[in-house]
Amino acid sequence: VYMDAHPTLVIPFPHGRITGDDVSLKNQRRVAEYSVTANREILLDSRTNARFLIEERVDTQLNIDLKKGIESITRQSFDDECLNILLKWACMQNGDNLIEIYHNSDFVGWQGTFRRIANAFYNKDSMGIVAIKVDGVIFLSETTRAYAQESDRWVTKAPFYMGYCPFKFNQIMTTDSEGKRDHDDSLDNRPSFNVMVRSELINSKIEESISLCVGSSVEAMNEQGRAVEFRALYKWANNKSPLRNMNAILRCDLTDLDSVIFGYRDDNFMLEKTKSMRREDFCSILRGLHSRSYEFLFDILKGIKKFLSTVDVDASVVELPVQTENGLMVQITASTKEETKGILTDEFKRRFNVSTI
Repeated sequence: VYMDAHPTLVIPFPHGRITGDDVSLKNQRRVAEYSVTANREILLDSRTNARFLIEERVDTQLNIDLKKGIESITRQSFDDECLNILLKWACMQNGDNLIEIYHNSDFVGWQGTFRRIANAFYNKDSMGIVAIKVDGVIFLSETTRAYAQESDRWVTKAPFYMGYCPFKFNQIMTTDSEGKRDHDDSLDNRPSFNVMVRSELINSKIEESISLCVGSSVEAMNEQGRAVEFRALYKWANNKSPLRNMNAILRCDLTDLDSVIFGYRDDNFMLEKTKSMRREDFCSILRGLHSRSYEFLFDILKGIKKFLSTVDVDASVVELPVQTENGLMVQITASTKEETKGILTDEFKRRFNVSTI
């Protein structure tokens, strides 16, 4: 840590440093289930609003129109919510000890945030993270990502269909909690089913672990009560992307997914077939490459913990990855009030007596 007017921690990743031999993500367990309504209210009603997989539509040929019901779609529209849902959930729990509420986790954040940090080792995409420490728990929020931002995929006809397909595919493959099939209906603003999964990044070489509490929506559950996820693709060739397979295995591990179910469509947006892939399938494709992403994620999270414990600040900004001729570099600096503004909600601050952020 460079202790000057603006404290900075630099984590170098020279070529060859990351081997992936020693770090793994283990001990996943679901610690919370809840629903989120279209107006962003939380329902602590367990699985009432969960969707359930139609098993007979997995690994089979189909002929279903993915455009059906598109004329009367109800679009969701809500503000940039960052960590709002995860914070609101905490405010609804008993007690005021955040470490206990988040099940003794070091870090709290959305699965997409942890996944994008891990993936940055390969795709080299620049991103910013704000890390805020409150009563021993570190909350992670992205600075360069517009949460829930509307995309131009919803504007013109063909991109609109492409944006609509994943949601329609989900509807086609699932029933509600009472077994009702509604794939002929238009999409609506039904509540989403969410979970929190606690896991541990374990570095066996130095015998250290970092615990995560990961929030995520669950698209459906199978007969065994395990979470599954859907991906709508244009023909099988699109499934050969290394980044797509890396994203899939990271999702499997971070949110304890049983499998990812791919749906393949033709040029007319007709669903032709489905294929399920489990974690071990992605492992055989990637041949251990994902382990390097976990080592990269471990080193960054360890750096954030070190910075926030060494420097007398409650929040930091993480810039990653910076490319140099010798490899990658990640920089952690003390954040400004402007950079942390709006990340913690007023309700959360009042509930847990937070006054320094």
